[in-house]
Amino acid sequence: MLHSVAVGVAAEFDRPIACSTSSAPTKNAPNVHAGAARAAPADVAEPAAEYSANGVRVNAIAPGPVYTPTPSGPEFITALGETTPMHRVSQPEEIAEVVAFLASPRASYITDTTVAADGGRRAI
Repeated sequence: MLHSVAVGVAAEFDRPIACSTSSAPTKNAPNVHAGAARAAPADVAEPAAEYSANGVRVNAIAPGPVYTPTPSGPEFITALGETTPMHRVSQPEEIAEVVAFLASPRASYITDTTVAADGGRRAI
């Protein structure tokens, strides 16, 4: 089924791209999405290899903490931002810029890649 979807997407759009997102855990700040984040690079490799010839680019984005409303309150989000070397959370628009770039013609040769938009969190 994935094959028919990928080929259909490639036929309908000039620059199709499939994106997956996950949180990026660190050794100092693991989270509930750790399994998904670690799986993301492996998850894009197989479909990227299989569908690239059809014009489908498969990439993942591993964002760090993003400022969004949460029942835990803004203090919780701010504290998460302190776990990054940049000492802040990203704005949703910053992650959207990564998605826009990967979907753009400027990224036409990028596939099988996980972009860490995490404020340097993977470095710690």
